[in-house]
Amino acid sequence: MTKYDLYKSITLFLLYQVPENTSASDVEIYKVWRNMSGNFLVDDTFVASLLEYVHAKKHEDRNVMKALAQIDGFI
Repeated sequence: MTKYDLYKSITLFLLYQVPENTSASDVEIYKVWRNMSGNFLVDDTFVASLLEYVHAKKHEDRNVMKALAQIDGFI
């Protein structure tokens, strides 16, 4: 699985499974995604970048997020 695929997977998870006003921490969201997707990553640097991505995206307006996901080819 490529990094693109992982970002696509977590973006779609955030978009469709995580409420915009969630109180869940970045780590909690990451763990649920990891367990649902089966993506157990061993590269600590990449895990850190995914956590930063989750932090930046978890409260983003879902319409904006969907539009950006379309531009990125995730949808």
